[in-house]
Amino acid sequence: MKRRTLYLATTACFFVLQLLVIGSVIVKGNLVIARGVECRFKATGYDPSDPIRGRYVRFSAEVETMAIDEALATDEALYVGWSKAYFQLSETPDESGLTQVLRCAAEPSEDGLWIGPVRTYITFSLSWNDQQADEKLEDFVERRKQSPKVARAELPEKFYAPEAIAPELENRLRADGASAVAVYRAYKGSILLVDFQVTP
Repeated sequence: MKRRTLYLATTACFFVLQLLVIGSVIVKGNLVIARGVECRFKATGYDPSDPIRGRYVRFSAEVETMAIDEALATDEALYVGWSKAYFQLSETPDESGLTQVLRCAAEPSEDGLWIGPVRTYITFSLSWNDQQADEKLEDFVERRKQSPKVARAELPEKFYAPEAIAPELENRLRADGASAVAVYRAYKGSILLVDFQVTP
């Protein structure tokens, strides 16, 4: 009898704990949506079809900056792969309606709009695609090493599209001249994907 009572009590505590965790995630998400600052980033994406996950847009948001704190912009950082960092964002959009990435730092300051810590990749601003046709590999490698460092943030990159609009969204993404914007809400370090827009 005691064993059964202990088992029931343990099971009940486990379910209550699960409910509390789920509830806290929902509350936090609602706070980000209700009180967060809207952030818009240029994005490139496509609309895959997954028989298990359904239809969703997977994209890459352009969230990067060359304004990197010295503590992060080290030669060693170029070879450690993904790390964690904070990004300061503009609280108002620029003339094109997009959010600007102002700074990447190991720790946020007390002022401004910050997100993080988020997965961050620090690399050279020149990619391997920037090598000129008549440029020797060793010359390009040296030129790439001399280029400024850039910090790129990895943000949520899946937007689940209703089945009714998924095919149309896919066609619009693939059309010539199409441009896409990922819309987020940022609040107290958290950032949440809320919309994905494609024009025209």
